[in-house]
Amino acid sequence: MFTCIVCICTCTQTQVGGYVTLQKALILDTLGDRDNAQKLYKQVRGHAVSQVRLFCRLLLVLVLVLVLVLVLVLVLVLVLVLVLVLVLVLVLVLVLVLVLVLVLVLQYK
Repeated sequence: MFTCIVCICTCTQTQVGGYVTLQKALILDTLGDRDNAQKLYKQVRGHAVSQVRLFCRLLLVLVLVLVLVLVLVLVLVLVLVLVLVLVLVLVLVLVLVLVLVLVLVLQYK
């Protein structure tokens, strides 16, 4: 049923047709068919109805912002892991120094 609605609506340059085309692009993108999704995104970006064009741009900006947030979160996680590794290395160095000091103290007693 969805395919039939898409075929009917995308034949026109109406607002509903533009939104249906955008929905189809989102579905194709979700299913991994990025090439066909990109074609539909480009088609909707040049749609005759300004509200459809604006909605498409807003959606693409939102996706870009979400990707940037995800990248920032991953970078923060990486930084935290590196800090934890450095702390562990410092603790190990301190333990080794303490062991060496104890060995030296015990040798000279």
